[in-house]
Amino acid sequence: MTTTTDLVTDVTSYLVTMLQAEAVPGGQLASVTVFDGPQPSAAATSLEQVLWVGHNPMEPTQEFGEAQQNVPFLGDHGRTQDEHGFVQMAAKHWTGDTTMSVHRAGAKAIVAAVEVLLRGDATSGGPGDYSLGGLVFWALATGPYTWWQQLIDDGAEAYCGFRITYYGRLVTA
Repeated sequence: MTTTTDLVTDVTSYLVTMLQAEAVPGGQLASVTVFDGPQPSAAATSLEQVLWVGHNPMEPTQEFGEAQQNVPFLGDHGRTQDEHGFVQMAAKHWTGDTTMSVHRAGAKAIVAAVEVLLRGDATSGGPGDYSLGGLVFWALATGPYTWWQQLIDDGAEAYCGFRITYYGRLVTA
């Protein structure tokens, strides 16, 4: 008998794999470095475009994910539960320039690319996969969208924190 007890870590791992595969020339996230969770403090310092999956460097003590579960129906003797959860994400844009609007637009473009990768499915010919390969019923980019901008020694940068929210089913088989 196998039981799935939680989808947060599975969703996180799927997102890392999917988004890193798109961080190649010609991909939706070309030129973006995709990190799996927190990295050493200097890891993103000189990178122009960064996407964190399961972490927000501007809120480092924030949880990387969260889920709530409930029983969808009792006809299966409690072997099935539905889960509604999220994985924390963050995008950063920096170029050494001090024009804040450039960096806000750059961070917004990274978030938009993630959204595109979650729209549609393989059968409809959409650009992405809202079911995360069948792992969940649906997943989408949601807020709260939190924004930071700051001047640093070598320019300016902007960050956008957001979430990938999902709804899935846990089954004992």
